[in-house]
Amino acid sequence: KIAANFARKATLNDSDAAVAYRALYAHDEIYAAGASSSGPSVVECDVATSDVYYSGKLLGEAFGNFTTLITNGTGNYCSTAQEDNATLEALLRAASEKLVDYSRVIVMRTASDFDRPFLGGSATYNLFESSVQGAFLPAVANLYLAGIKVVEGILEGWNSTFAQGVNATNYVGDIFGTLGGEPDFGLGPVVAGDILSKREVLMKRNTRNVPARLLRA
Repeated sequence: KIAANFARKATLNDSDAAVAYRALYAHDEIYAAGASSSGPSVVECDVATSDVYYSGKLLGEAFGNFTTLITNGTGNYCSTAQEDNATLEALLRAASEKLVDYSRVIVMRTASDFDRPFLGGSATYNLFESSVQGAFLPAVANLYLAGIKVVEGILEGWNSTFAQGVNATNYVGDIFGTLGGEPDFGLGPVVAGDILSKREVLMKRNTRNVPARLLRA
């Protein structure tokens, strides 16, 4: 929330093409508020990712529903995110080796196109013609405009607040509790533990009697 409040101090860019394309979503319940707004804004929400890029109404709804399910109703899906979670995984591994402080990680993502078509629109058009939405260049600029406000806010409050860190009031880490603590999302320790134990047994079965190959110098 601290970072988001810093970012909200920025004046964000827009484009005539983006305004016109957003208007096509004015009659879609989940997009109506944004479509009729005065322009881009900073929001706090959750992203979802996949190994394969996804686009379309059915996939968008599926990822939104899965986000709600896996977070016990606390997640608010708002954007696709191919790179973010991969970067988070790398930082998580570094944190497990005490190389970074995972509680200081900030995920800032700029949205340049819709994950699904407007009502009556084509899924293929939404996927292959995303450039007509007119928001890519403003979105790239907005990431800097909002991001620099976060950097400035941290630097200005470094000695008084950020040098010693801000204690998180929520769970920080992955679904497996790699960094300690008990995740407040996911399958839960009982179910997850059962799944992990079965996976461990399966791995042992799959590696049983597998010949080892020795390399000679």
